[in-house]
Amino acid sequence: MKSVYEYFEHRFNWTLRRCACLIFMINMFLYMALVLYAPALALSQVSALPLWASIVTTGLICTIYTAIGGMKAVVWTDAFQMSVMLCGIMTIFIHGLVISGGPTKIYQENLATGRLSVSFDPDPFQRQSFWSLLIGGFFTILPFGMNQATVQRYLSVRSKNAAQKVIAIQCPTTIFWWLLLIFTGATMYTYYQGCDPGLSGRTERKDQTMALYVLDTVGYLQGLPGLFTAVVYSATLSTVSSGVNSIVIVLMEDFIKPLSPSLANAERAVMRWSKGLSFLVGFLAIGMALLASVVGQGLTQFCMSIEGMCGGPLLGLFFCGMMLPFCNSKGATVGIIAGLAMTFWIGIGSIVTTAPEPHLPLSADKCDEMWMRNTTLLSNLTTAFPTTTPALLSEAFSYSGTTPAPDLNILSSTTAPPLSFSGGISKMYKLSFQYYGFIGFWVTIIVASIVSLVTGGEDTSRIPDRFFLYKVFSDHSKDVEEVGYEWTGKNNKTYHSLPMEEENGAHSHKGTSKVTTFNLPETSVGPSKVYAEDE
Repeated sequence: MKSVYEYFEHRFNWTLRRCACLIFMINMFLYMALVLYAPALALSQVSALPLWASIVTTGLICTIYTAIGGMKAVVWTDAFQMSVMLCGIMTIFIHGLVISGGPTKIYQENLATGRLSVSFDPDPFQRQSFWSLLIGGFFTILPFGMNQATVQRYLSVRSKNAAQKVIAIQCPTTIFWWLLLIFTGATMYTYYQGCDPGLSGRTERKDQTMALYVLDTVGYLQGLPGLFTAVVYSATLSTVSSGVNSIVIVLMEDFIKPLSPSLANAERAVMRWSKGLSFLVGFLAIGMALLASVVGQGLTQFCMSIEGMCGGPLLGLFFCGMMLPFCNSKGATVGIIAGLAMTFWIGIGSIVTTAPEPHLPLSADKCDEMWMRNTTLLSNLTTAFPTTTPALLSEAFSYSGTTPAPDLNILSSTTAPPLSFSGGISKMYKLSFQYYGFIGFWVTIIVASIVSLVTGGEDTSRIPDRFFLYKVFSDHSKDVEEVGYEWTGKNNKTYHSLPMEEENGAHSHKGTSKVTTFNLPETSVGPSKVYAEDE
């Protein structure tokens, strides 16, 4: 398999396969729009590059090297970009740790203002709590394991054992990365305590604070502000390139190839299609990012919530297929529709009707003290680093102290405040966005189960045990370790359970009725199919 959503055709039908693909593509397009827009917005405030130019330039770079290099380019550039991101954030964090007074002071200052407090209130309408992060976060993150952008990385390694090692390494490194970002945020708060950049007029939006923090703390060291810029763009490039490549795989494998069987053995034609689709997808992502810059808060908040809104129902659909043998295509179809309707209703309603959440208190009553401290530091740095431009440092350490920011909300805009309703069914709009995936998952499963039972259940005699997770590990599975096992799928195609051998860079499927051997080109968008298929 190249597309993870091919599973739904084997388990249910081709309609659900394409529905899942559409859900994934909508999710990924909105996510790429946010990834292109948010960093460009922050960097536009600390550089001379306009917002639209940053979006277009970044999007074009991603599109070009993804179209030319395919999956191989995505994997190698992602590895390099992650190295740049890790080095940059570690440098900024360690330097900030030193100048902010050390870990003890950072801990005390954040604890005293409630920024390290954890709420154990089980109320699902509380935006952030221990339970919302534990339960809701689980159902937001878990769908990443069934996301084409993630699965394509697992499929690019040589064996199943290698893929398992990748997953084992990914979990602790992801936790470390998020903790590093959290501690960096705590360090930033300690540094700016008493002189918030938004209240002092130095920034217009909270997402610009990180860029300003880099200028204030390491701006005197030549190259480090540029390293921060590279960190931000590396994160953007790696995410967008993976998204473009994954959408191209889905379009090729789930839409174009089934409609054009002649492409199955036409390698050059597939490459031309892949390159053309890469440019098309990249241009669409750029267009949506530019739209986000015009629309502002509403679309951005929607993009931030989309992972749970789409991922939860999709995870429920996978669960129905793998764990519920009685679930049929009718139940799965109605279930996924119900799950999406529920999550999108709550998600869009919360954007339209719910007032912004209150923020922890900030102040700007100690800006004079901070200005004096930085003036002394500026004088010392000018002596220690005479080649550094004094004008740049003066600008970095200057404070107006008079112009308050009009809005402290993340990615805020000048739009009118949303309506707020407090009673009746509209209270659902105040549900924490962390629970969107949780609700979509259970609504999909419950509705799919009820409809499947009412409509007679599923005949599993034509579905191999390999498509049911709970049977894969059974000693009585009818196709475990059996070479040459044959079945006629629900799409009326004949398949064989065959091992995959890798020799000299080629993938060979050897079985009783057909042998297919081909080499994967470097620009191929994914690995070979797992199943041999009768013509």
